[in-house]
Amino acid sequence: MYSNWFARAQKTAFRDSNADHSNICLSWANGFEKDTSKAMSKAFIAGIIQQSTDCTGVAANEAAGTLIDAIVKQLKKEGGFTLPSFGTFTVRKTKARKAMNPRTGEPVKVKAGKTVRFKASPNLKKAV
Repeated sequence: MYSNWFARAQKTAFRDSNADHSNICLSWANGFEKDTSKAMSKAFIAGIIQQSTDCTGVAANEAAGTLIDAIVKQLKKEGGFTLPSFGTFTVRKTKARKAMNPRTGEPVKVKAGKTVRFKASPNLKKAV
């Protein structure tokens, strides 16, 4: 279920458990395993960047922020983009509609808006 980098990180964390940085390694490895239903965070992306490039946490956090900003900018400008071997993100308009407040049962008007849709590439579907 987990990719190879996770298995390596987890093995490294347990192998280095006697080192001074054992708490950091263990919390890093266990943090990814605890709840896979959580959304991917900027900190998660920064951690991956830091591990793969051996840069500082500040630099990795800045790179993750820049990446997210570039994605948002491209979605606003072009209305979508494609990451080969990963998938396609598109912006779609939603119509105004009537909904129901689940707590009170009262009808509520929902304004028209935009949403981002994602379609996975065949390579991603095979990998998952």
